[in-house]
Amino acid sequence: MQKKSIVWAFALLTLFSHVLNANNILKDDFLSIQARPIVQDIIVEAKQKLGVHIYVISSNEKLEQNVNLFEYVKAYESNLSKPYAVLVFVPRSMRVGLIPSSSDIASLYNANDVKAALIDVVASADKNKLEDKYNIGIVQGVSELAEQIAKSKGVVLTKVIPNDTKEVINVFRYIVYIGTAFVIWIFMFRPLLRRFKNDNNP
Repeated sequence: MQKKSIVWAFALLTLFSHVLNANNILKDDFLSIQARPIVQDIIVEAKQKLGVHIYVISSNEKLEQNVNLFEYVKAYESNLSKPYAVLVFVPRSMRVGLIPSSSDIASLYNANDVKAALIDVVASADKNKLEDKYNIGIVQGVSELAEQIAKSKGVVLTKVIPNDTKEVINVFRYIVYIGTAFVIWIFMFRPLLRRFKNDNNP
């Protein structure tokens, strides 16, 4: 009974942490239930160890031509806590951007490398659906951003993912398989197992 209470307490604490940091995902038109926790874990660790708030905007909207992403992010200004770096991903407008709260924050990472980490995944030639590539790309972009800031500060992060497109895709695919297996267990095999036990217990 005590073990169950501890497990439930840990689960609630984890859920509460994710709910709190869900605010760092300012707009979410793409993240799946598998990708979102990975992004949130990286965001939480970056905040705790680096003192930097990482925000994500993933939008399916069509922006007007030549829209300034700095101005675009200002619409979310009331939800931003300094110091911060905002990763903006608007694929319909072919826009990927990084908006820092200051030049000091901008100096902690290479914007081109971070954007390339996301774009390389989306542009990769493989059999993954475009939606999956968006998810993997966002995860990789956030991970690369956090890792570069960490290196600049001489800090080691444990939640980031190595910057290798194939490895990221394999990790994400593994997470999807685990999630699918869990759902199948809950809705199919578990009821069958219970029915089998009931049939054998007169």
